[in-house]
Amino acid sequence: TLLLVVADGVRPDVLARRLAEGHLPNLAARRARGALYEVSSVFPSVTGPAYAPFLMGRFPAQVGIPGLRWFDRARERCRIPPFARSYSGPEIWWLDHDLDPGHPTLLELATPSVAGASMLGRGARGRRHPGRGVSWMLRAMGPHFRGDLAAWRRLEVEVANVILGHLRRRRPRIAVMAFLLPDKFAHKYGADTPPVHASLGDLDAFVGEATEIARRNGWEDRLDLWVLADHGHATVTRHDDIADAIRDGGWR
Repeated sequence: TLLLVVADGVRPDVLARRLAEGHLPNLAARRARGALYEVSSVFPSVTGPAYAPFLMGRFPAQVGIPGLRWFDRARERCRIPPFARSYSGPEIWWLDHDLDPGHPTLLELATPSVAGASMLGRGARGRRHPGRGVSWMLRAMGPHFRGDLAAWRRLEVEVANVILGHLRRRRPRIAVMAFLLPDKFAHKYGADTPPVHASLGDLDAFVGEATEIARRNGWEDRLDLWVLADHGHATVTRHDDIADAIRDGGWR
């Protein structure tokens, strides 16, 4: 069984230091059995497209998702003005649809599979993909638009508990759990702040419970666990906006 845990937006230096300081005992135990590496993300290093390498083994553009937001110059997929996709919002439903069907996901190749709150989830549907159904999306709209991160945290923990329930009932070949809150906290407070540390604690608790479930059911030695991020949060001191540059050049 492969359990793939997405720590959205977590910087490697923050994770390494929290591990060294003893704040993440379950992750530290897994690291002692394996290793800790710093790796590069992919272009564009943004939530959604950057899931393609670790769930499909492909660059995002190769499988039909060149960006979180992109303009369909050929007007083959986006036939209605403004002929563009934005997976950040209601059009998140199109992400799995836009993926090249010739390139399967791990969730399709290794069944049974489950995915919790994963932006890219083709192969895990309905009850096997908590966090992405209509009812989940309706429940997430309020916390998202209000910026109520405490409510989002409660929802995320609920999704994680659903995935743990799947692990208890039947050992899947692959399970994905995406923790999106570290990224939301990093945007609001900074990448190395107490709220981000708290969300890493939620992730650590999830890893500990998943490991305990595998131990009680006799498949701990067959549990491979990867914790990774789709991107980090670099310190930005200056931002040049492409739209401003185009306007400064005299173009619409």
